Amino acid sequence: MSGVRFIRTLSENGQVSNIPGSEFIEECDLVIKATGQSKQKSFLNLIGGINTNGNGTIQVSEQYQTTNKKYFASGDAVSGGQEVVNAVADGKKAAKGIMHFLCP
Repeated sequence: MSGVRFIRTLSENGQVSNIPGSEFIEECDLVIKATGQSKQKSFLNLIGGINTNGNGTIQVSEQYQTTNKKYFASGDAVSGGQEVVNAVADGKKAAKGIMHFLCP
């Protein structure tokens, strides 16, 4: 089985601790690790059809759909880097765009 291994956590009094026995694997066939601060333009070139702005951010519609209609983007890839809360909000908007795309 291929996937990502997770463990549930508990936050109490500002401390995060693992919940014993709560590990699980989320099956997947592709994981894109998002770390670091540099743009991965070479990765976007592998996909093709995704236009970027002059600052290297990905062009998206109001529904966060890229110019390659099979792909959606949000967060720092679109904004160029803001607070985490902005990336989360963008992710929610992109999820709604994906739902609209899949279930018109």
